[in-house]
Amino acid sequence: MNVSCGLEWKSNALFQLGENAEAIYALHGFLGSWSSASAETIARRKSAAVLRYESAGLAGAIGDLLDQLARPEVHAHNRARWWMLLGKHERAIEALQVALRVRLMDIVYLNVDPIFDSIRSHPEFREILMAVGLERPPRETR
Repeated sequence: MNVSCGLEWKSNALFQLGENAEAIYALHGFLGSWSSASAETIARRKSAAVLRYESAGLAGAIGDLLDQLARPEVHAHNRARWWMLLGKHERAIEALQVALRVRLMDIVYLNVDPIFDSIRSHPEFREILMAVGLERPPRETR
């Protein structure tokens, strides 16, 4: 069982439920699981992220992640999700275009990830879905 990916899915579900503090905590657990940091360091980072959320809201906590993980190729799909949480839909689409360009595997979940519901009709989002093969191009009428 891939426990770290379980933390990512837990975080996604908690964000959908509006349980942002718990979502931030789980998200930092997921991100920490991919680092060489000690369990103690990861625990401190998770707690610090929740405190940041409590003092600066979602924009502060997610903004910190966007700043810290600025290499768009590595975290493009995550960055798209974070931009969606902040209501920055154009930035999310830009991040998804990067994810498509560098062929990140997580992009295959676009069609079922509810965080992208509000941009499903956006032409550039639909182009990404078609490029991944998750949607067919519209049929031409004769």
